[in-house]
Parts: sequence; structure tokens; C-alpha cells
Amino acid sequence: MVNRKFSWGDPRIIYLIVATGVLIASLVPVSVTGRPLQFVVQAYDAIEALPDGGSVLWFDAMYGLTEKDTYPQCVVLMKHLLRKNMRIVLGSGAAASVPFMLRLCNEVFGPDFQNSLYYGKNIVYLSFVTGGAANLYQIDRSLREVHPVDYFNTPLNDIPMMQGLDVGIDWDLTIYSAGGGGAASYAEVFPTVFVIPYGTTFVAALTTEATSWVSKQLATGLMDGLIPGVRGSADYEALTGIPGLGSKYMIGTIVVAVMCIIGLVASNIDYWRNRLKKET
Repeated sequence: MVNRKFSWGDPRIIYLIVATGVLIASLVPVSVTGRPLQFVVQAYDAIEALPDGGSVLWFDAMYGLTEKDTYPQCVVLMKHLLRKNMRIVLGSGAAASVPFMLRLCNEVFGPDFQNSLYYGKNIVYLSFVTGGAANLYQIDRSLREVHPVDYFNTPLNDIPMMQGLDVGIDWDLTIYSAGGGGAASYAEVFPTVFVIPYGTTFVAALTTEATSWVSKQLATGLMDGLIPGVRGSADYEALTGIPGLGSKYMIGTIVVAVMCIIGLVASNIDYWRNRLKKET
């Protein structure tokens, strides 16, 4: 006969806890992060200080394993830039990033974004070329030398927004979003090419583990702010007032952690209660 008596030691409780956390996160889209991280506040303040309608050069290197960390960052960051009516030139620093950036643009600017009112006014998506961070040195001389056309094969010279945007000094803000080893190289090259010679604002949105790779740039002021991982996304959503996935993911994480603690305490109480019964 199967013993169906409830026990806090039952491993199926773990699945119940995780499922409950995911359910609550999907139903309660509010921020629960408390005081925002200082690096995130610095990123927000740096972007808010820029003039509306300014120019943004943004390269991403997201891939499947970093999506949960970096995609929520990109969504809220893009929506913030759009709210400021910025002119965003977006590129993919890795081939794996392309489908994520197309998805991002379709989510923020609407389905079929290349035919929307925003394309060529607030957003241009560049053609993908190999070379990674090393391409930034050539982009400093001329963006069109590296990317003569956009992703849809339209010459940059034929896009209204691109008039006056070509050399390094033309950019008000540079952004790098990604995770993995590329973060270190881009964090070195962006300041060298843009920040030091032109005083360009530089913000990064990275996975949590990549934060340590840019500590030197943050400490020396070569990076104006950082949005790290899901926590950073949730903080940035709270600062901008733009709800998103970061807050939902944080709620799920907190609910699961609290329920695990409750489960551990209850399991220990159950253990000692049974032990005392045996001793008596």
C-alpha cells in the first residue's frame, strides 16, 4: 500500500515551490527590489542628462544562454531611449545576437518595425559584419566604411536619420549589451575609441557574472553606468516607471527563496517533532 502521508521531506515540494513562484511572478508585475543599485542609478542619470533627440550607437552580443539576463535590460533601455526620442543606431556584435535584436525591435517599435514610423527616425538596425570590438576603431573613422547598408540592405546615405551620423565624435551615447567573454573586450575598446577622445557617455547592460570584468572601467569613470543582470533590469524598470520582465523575474526569485526558507524551517520542525515522539 502506498503511503500518501504528507511530509516536508517530499522532493515534490521543490517543484511546487518553483511553480508557485513562477505563477505569482506572472500575475504580479510590480517592482520589489527596494533601493536600486548605485551602478543602475548612474546609468539612468547619465542617460537622463543627455539632450532629447541625441544620437546612440549600441552594439549587442546576446546569445541563448544570456537571454534571460540581458533581454529584459535591452527592452527597458530601448523604451527609455524611445521616450527621449533618441536616434538609435543598433548593431549586432555577434551573429547569435541578430534574432534577439530583431525580436527586441519588433517588441518595442511594433511588428514589422522596418516599415513602422519609427524606422529611419528613431531606430536603424545595421547589417551584421564579423570583427567584433575591433570594428569600433574603423567605425571611429567612418561608420559607413564598416556598415555601408542597414540590415535590410538600404544604403545608410538614403536613411534620413543617418544624416550627420558617421564618425566617432557624432555619438552622444554608446551602449554595449551582452554577456560572456566579449564584455571584457568591448569594455576596453569603447572607452578607448569614444569616451577618452570625445567624452561620449558609455553605459553597459551585462549578465551578472560579467560585472566583475568591467569593474576597472566603473572605478575609473570610463563607464558611466551599468545594468547588471535581472536585478539591474528590475531596478531600471523602477527608475523609469516602465514595467517589464525584470520585475517579474525578481518576484519569482524572491517568492521561491522565501518559500524554500519556509520549507526548510517546517522540515526541521517536522524532523524534531518526530524525533521527540520516538524518544518518548
